[in-house]
Amino acid sequence: MAYYRRIRDIREDSDMTQAQVADILFVNRRTYSCYETGSRMIPPYILSKIADLFNTSVDYLMGRTDEKKPYPKSKNPNVSPKTIDATGLTDEQIQHIKNFISDLKKASKQ
Repeated sequence: MAYYRRIRDIREDSDMTQAQVADILFVNRRTYSCYETGSRMIPPYILSKIADLFNTSVDYLMGRTDEKKPYPKSKNPNVSPKTIDATGLTDEQIQHIKNFISDLKKASKQ
C-alpha cells in the first residue's frame, strides 16, 4: 500500500531511525518495521500518533491527499494529544519517561 511507503519516507526525511520512532510510539522496533513494510496493519491510534509526530495528516500518510500540512487541531477540550515529543532525548531519558508512565498506570489501577 502507498501509505506504508509514505511513512518510511517521512521518517527518513526527518532523519529518524525506526528505533527512535518506535520508542516515541512506545512500540517494539520490529513491530514498527512491520508497519513500514506493510506486513502488519497499523492500528488507527498509532497512525494518528505518527501523523502528529511528523506534523502531517493521517490522510497524507494513507495516500488520500498529497497535502502534507496537517488539519487544524480540534478545539474540543475532550480531545487531547497522546503523543510525547521525545526528539533530542537520549535512549536513557526516553526509558525514564517510559518507566514513569508505567508507574503512573500502575498507580491509577490501585
